[in-house]
Amino acid sequence: MRQEIDELKKQQTSSKKRQRLSQCKHQQLRQKMEENFRENVILMYSKTAEDLKRFIESTNTDITDLKSRQNSLASRVIILEHSFPNDGGDGSTLNEMFSLYAQEHEKEIKYINDNLAYINSNIDLLSGYRAGYNSNISYYSQILTKS
Repeated sequence: MRQEIDELKKQQTSSKKRQRLSQCKHQQLRQKMEENFRENVILMYSKTAEDLKRFIESTNTDITDLKSRQNSLASRVIILEHSFPNDGGDGSTLNEMFSLYAQEHEKEIKYINDNLAYINSNIDLLSGYRAGYNSNISYYSQILTKS
């Protein structure tokens, strides 16, 4: 009987050791999965922040092009407004043509201004998102280095 009791104690001790070992392995696996998750989150945030940066840079190039077009149109309007002949006859028809041409340029300038305002507000928004992603990268990087 004593031998059977000793045998049961050994089995119980062995079972507890296996259970502790299993829990330890499970905990290590879980910790590794959490680290992998954090690393993937950091990669995703980094990629998104980089994509936003490239998009903002390309949009800034578009803004430069739009501003150049706007300045060119504004210069033409000034030239057109100061090119009107003052005499009558054919000059009045030419005056009308120049005036209509200047008006069309001014409409395009207004259109460009409206688009620039819209683009700039979106760039501000995208810059805010990018800052948020960079903040998350820092946060998850700190967690990774602590664990």
